[in-house]
Amino acid sequence: MSEIVHFAPRPPIQAPSGGSRGLHIVANSYQIKVKISVFQYSVHFEPLLDSQRERKRRQKIIDRLIDESLAPLRCVFDNTSLYSFGSPLDNVQFQVVDTIQGKKQDFTIGFELVRESNPGDNSFPLQQLNVLLKGVQAQNGFVQIRRDMVHPANKQELPKYRLEIWSGTRFSIYLSQKGPMMVADKIHSILRKDTVLDFLNKNDGIRREDKVESLEGMFILTKHGDHFLTYRIVKVLTDQTPRTYTFMRRAGKDATVQETVEQYFKDCYSITLKPNQPLLLCMATGSGGRVFKITASSKPVAIPSELAFMTGIPEEFHSDFFAMKEIKDRIGSSPQERKRQIEDVTRTLFQSPQFPQSGIEAISNTMVPIDARVCAPVVLRWGGNKQEEVRNGSFRDSVTRNTLIAPVALQKWLLVYQKQDERNIAQFMDALRKVAKNPQLVANPDKIIVDNERTFFDQFKKDFGPQYKDHQLVIFILPKKTTTLYRNLKQHTNCACGVMSQCIISKNIQRINLSVISGLWLQIVAKVKGSCWRIQNPTWVKQNPESTKKESGGVMVCSIDVSRSMKKKQSYAALVASYSNDMTQYHLRTMILKGRQELLTERLDKFIKMSIELYERENKAPPSTIIMYRDGVGDSQFEAAVQGEYNMILKGIRDYAPQPVYRPQTAYIMVNKRINHRFFTPNGDNIQPGTIVDTVVTSPLYYDFFLVAQSVNRFTTALPTRFVVLQSDLKWTNHQLQDFTYQLCHLYCNFPGAISLPMPVQVAHKLSLYSQDILDGKDSKISQLPFIF
Repeated sequence: MSEIVHFAPRPPIQAPSGGSRGLHIVANSYQIKVKISVFQYSVHFEPLLDSQRERKRRQKIIDRLIDESLAPLRCVFDNTSLYSFGSPLDNVQFQVVDTIQGKKQDFTIGFELVRESNPGDNSFPLQQLNVLLKGVQAQNGFVQIRRDMVHPANKQELPKYRLEIWSGTRFSIYLSQKGPMMVADKIHSILRKDTVLDFLNKNDGIRREDKVESLEGMFILTKHGDHFLTYRIVKVLTDQTPRTYTFMRRAGKDATVQETVEQYFKDCYSITLKPNQPLLLCMATGSGGRVFKITASSKPVAIPSELAFMTGIPEEFHSDFFAMKEIKDRIGSSPQERKRQIEDVTRTLFQSPQFPQSGIEAISNTMVPIDARVCAPVVLRWGGNKQEEVRNGSFRDSVTRNTLIAPVALQKWLLVYQKQDERNIAQFMDALRKVAKNPQLVANPDKIIVDNERTFFDQFKKDFGPQYKDHQLVIFILPKKTTTLYRNLKQHTNCACGVMSQCIISKNIQRINLSVISGLWLQIVAKVKGSCWRIQNPTWVKQNPESTKKESGGVMVCSIDVSRSMKKKQSYAALVASYSNDMTQYHLRTMILKGRQELLTERLDKFIKMSIELYERENKAPPSTIIMYRDGVGDSQFEAAVQGEYNMILKGIRDYAPQPVYRPQTAYIMVNKRINHRFFTPNGDNIQPGTIVDTVVTSPLYYDFFLVAQSVNRFTTALPTRFVVLQSDLKWTNHQLQDFTYQLCHLYCNFPGAISLPMPVQVAHKLSLYSQDILDGKDSKISQLPFIF
């Protein structure tokens, strides 16, 4: 029996003090009242169908049962429980027949009432009402693409780029400190007019084999009139065509018939397919329209590539400034415009005749008001003992005006470039020394000169000898932005050479832009373990009086993030921990997790112990406080995260030194950046950087708060980040923890301003993607990688 997890309690609300101030704002949430009861049933299969290994088959059977036997009741199945809205089930046992691979199997399905939830109950499953809300949107003409509801009438054409942008609104019901609320936000989906067959046949210099590989894991959309289905590509069947691929299709209630894909589309849709085209083995992910109702299939379906429309922004557009600018201009909206659109569409929803079917009632049709707090200005420390306050989240001028606080001289480094760039090297070196503000910081480099782009990697690999192994850095001047060359160079320098590397595009040294070179210099300083600027260490951190071992009085900030690869069906975890007292240098590790695993089950304790030992070597004493910011975990996994990861953190501390010899204060904080909440001033402007929201729209179940750290332009709406303090024995006030979190958002040297995430979270996020896309799971020879890769 697992232990009961008690989460950290929410501290009392404090009045603004110490340089902070109050601020009146509104949130894109609306107070609602639940008007419907929900009946939750456990589901039993006889013979047994495992809820994990057979989840798709279970879903298919129950979906069919809902359509054929439970209608007109409104029911939803989440693979574990069945929810009936408004009324209980009349029957709780059914006999069904399912056919798989041509074989029939009889099942007895039983439903057992687990809970009846009435309006006002604390255990009411509010999230299930989102299904009814989507049903109301569908009746009002919205269609579902992936998880979002968009409207075909809100379509923008980009004919030059063969793209369509469909707009919609995401509604979500949640429980707040003020009771049930509905959050509403504007969303977009990008559809392409080219099909997968167009993509494969396009003469763009990319090998067909590479195109086929890139398609795996991609989302596609099929259209039939005004009906839509979305799928995720599992595999491209290059050895099958619509004429050769056969499958078993239902022909009546209990009969099946074998049919080719070509014949099926001709008989059912009067579509004559091109005979010689690859098929896409796909899993259905979403639906739209009146006819195409999605039911999870026990196996993938074959889709002709000429009927599969691509979705998302094309890869080549990411390097096309003008294409990306037009897309952002079409998608972007000022905060005033976003607020007005949200208010208009929400008012329309509340006034819709179908709205009562959602089971909720609007208490107010205006956004909820909130009393927020703006943190005190952050003070940054620069070279020459200078200190400057950060105003409005940006300090670009401070970077130009001041010297860096602890730059490291670039004494032994290697420059790799093509012969044609030789004439630009001198001006590049002059510019680099100019932005360094001290010519002595940049020594003359060793050089490897390659012939051309085609031989770039092979020549570097051949010429990089033992004489370069102890170099601080390798700078590559690349002919253009090429993913394959970049990946090969990064992987080889990290995993084979054990040397840090930095890439710059050739055009940036042909015509010198000091702003670009200045940004490059900041990255170089960070990579050779220097510090660009520092925040003031919190004065409230003290040694724990219960510890007998001398502590540093400093903070070790840590983070974990996991990225998932659809192609390789595995996850890449990144673990980071600061080892410098100023929290600018990090000890890093990566590891591969099986499948879509998100929580760490091993090795975290060893990482924590190793990180404390490294911190002690650098600072002559271990940290007094250890704070873990954990990214990428949803609310449903909070209990498992505490039981697993947090307990491993505590074990790592005990393995370093048992209590009471060493007993640092600890905190385990979840970070969620994929949220629907937006905050505005009452007149619709963006709120100030450093704004904290810890009341009204926050959870009654957890100690959470929202932070808007970054400054954005007036054409963009600021995106907040949610922090959930699951465990904490800190002797800090809630304002001190919030202010410290905000200060950490100012340490990322890749950008001269506050970013939306604390420094360690950004490091872990970058490293997990770097491990997936560049290292490809290989071990790096650099265990203390600087945070810019």
